[in-house]
This record gives sequence, C-alpha cells and structure tokens, in this order.
Amino acid sequence: MTAGSSSDRYEGHPSYYDWLTDMYRRKRSLLAQGLVRAGMRPMEGEGGFFLVADTSALEVPMRYCEQGTAACPRMVRDWALCRWLALEGGVIAIPASPFYSEQNRHLGRNFIRFAFCKSDETIREATERIERLVSRARREGGRETVPVCAD
Repeated sequence: MTAGSSSDRYEGHPSYYDWLTDMYRRKRSLLAQGLVRAGMRPMEGEGGFFLVADTSALEVPMRYCEQGTAACPRMVRDWALCRWLALEGGVIAIPASPFYSEQNRHLGRNFIRFAFCKSDETIREATERIERLVSRARREGGRETVPVCAD
C-alpha cells in the first residue's frame, strides 16, 4: 500500500482533524434535519457529540407522564418524552432535567439530547422512527396527550 497525499487520505481535507470535524458536522446536520421534520427545534452547539433539541411543540402521551420510575419517581416532561421515544419508537434520547439543580429542574423540561456519534444509517433510521411516532400521535388527535406533564 502506498501512501498518498494527506488530502487523498482524508477525502480532500488537509488533515485527519479537519476530516473528523467535517464528518461530525455532517452527522449533526443530518440529525438536526430529521428532528426539525418531527417538530423539534435543534439548538446550535459548539462542540461535542450531542445535539440538544427543544421539544416544546411535541405532546407527550399522558400515560408516560403518570408513570414514575426508580430513576424518576415523580415524572417530569423530558423524562416522559424520552421514555415514549424509547419504548414506542425504539430511539434513545437523554432528558435534560437531571443536569439541573432541583430548584431549576423545570428549566430542562422541554429539552432532550441526542448523540450523533453514530453511522449515517443509524441517524436516518432514528429520525424516521421519531417522525413516524410523532406523526402517529398527531393523527390520533391528541387523545390522552398533554403538552406539559404536571411537573
């Protein structure tokens, strides 16, 4: 195997780090586009492998707001939304409220995090699942859904 120029090895980028940065920007963009289609508002990030999305336009099925867990005995909206996405959509997201102090936990109720250090195929599949789940919930007309859990 002969070594080519660094731009050949890194798809036209001058270095591995430029290639890596571009790859993760593309993955973040792919995820953001899918979340927008599902009704979320991605927030601009300045680094890392996570994208935070504002989910305030989505409704959470009431049954998820009413079910406490060992990790969250008093269910809050972002946890309920993440459980719904996981159990019915097969997509894992991370609730934001645990990163807040108890007195400020309400500030995170409309935000969830998604990791985008995944293959493009996995990101596409995840956003398609989220879109289908949200679309189905909207078609069902909000029967037993609420915009905000009583947190």
